Amino acid sequence: MFEEENEDDWLNHDYQRSLANFDEMYERNEYIYIDSDDVEYILDHLMISNQLKKAKWAAEKALQHFPTNSTIIIRQAQVMSMTGNTNTALKKLINLEQIEPNNLDVLLSIASCYSQLKHGEQSVKYFRKAFLVATGEEKVDIAIDLAMELESKDDYLAAITVLDNTINEGFLNDMLVYELAHCYEKIGDYDNAVKSFLTYID
Repeated sequence: MFEEENEDDWLNHDYQRSLANFDEMYERNEYIYIDSDDVEYILDHLMISNQLKKAKWAAEKALQHFPTNSTIIIRQAQVMSMTGNTNTALKKLINLEQIEPNNLDVLLSIASCYSQLKHGEQSVKYFRKAFLVATGEEKVDIAIDLAMELESKDDYLAAITVLDNTINEGFLNDMLVYELAHCYEKIGDYDNAVKSFLTYID
């Protein structure tokens, strides 16, 4: 849901210094203005490294300067969700969806929140929305997430349809094929399971 840190980005821009400056601010509990791009990188770094208390503080302070920055709002909601405040996170994300209905990160974050809350139907609905918005290789990960959500409801036929359609769109991926074989196996269609596993092996 959040951007993986890119080594080239850290080399091309002194984000390490920004992070060090942020750490000093956090220790003093004195937040000073940080450029929005730097805030986004700092939040991604903190979330990836599971420094969620710091990430919460950074998002809250940054939104005082950038109250409409959707990326920071999303990161704040994701931190809330990761720390057990999923219902509040969901409200924030749904409000943001009204403004940016085709924001892929928003849709995926909402789907994830609903999944956490065990609201399978709503989670599937938002994964489907995200799949329609996604382009290229993004579709692969979303198709797998959607299929797994359907599998958690024992709807293996729907999961097979999602995975099969994604493969037929030209996204032949090991994980897609493996998950497809798993679904066929679960419904007892061992011929197609074997075919899928053979494709996976090939």
